[in-house]
Amino acid sequence: HETKIIVNAHAEVTCFFADIVGFTEMTASMSAEDLIIMLNTLFSGMDDLVVAYKLEKIKTIGDCYFVASGVPEYRLKHAEYMMEFALDVLEFVEKYNKAQNRNIQLRIGMNSGNVVAGVIGKQKYCYDLWGNTVNIASR
Repeated sequence: HETKIIVNAHAEVTCFFADIVGFTEMTASMSAEDLIIMLNTLFSGMDDLVVAYKLEKIKTIGDCYFVASGVPEYRLKHAEYMMEFALDVLEFVEKYNKAQNRNIQLRIGMNSGNVVAGVIGKQKYCYDLWGNTVNIASR
């Protein structure tokens, strides 16, 4: 069985990462159900914003949310759209905090530059991005 690798280079992309400050400690004080409900509510709200801004959700890992602008198709003003998205995410979390009487804070990283994008592996195919642009945004 032959595996086909799908890969493309993109010169102008903006990457966005967000994770919840103190998430590990938070998991110790919440039931599993409450934790999943919270993450689902937050990530679903972010998903709605991804659609509104025509961005590309790459993946979630635990409490980390990874989005890109400018892939898989080139997009003029990719960074500006991502900044507007980031500000709306912060506003969404602020509204969530007021409604749920919580104090969720996000740590956000963004970076623009070139990336390699594609699909690799044999199971559970996932479109992903690699490169220094991604690494800096994630840190």
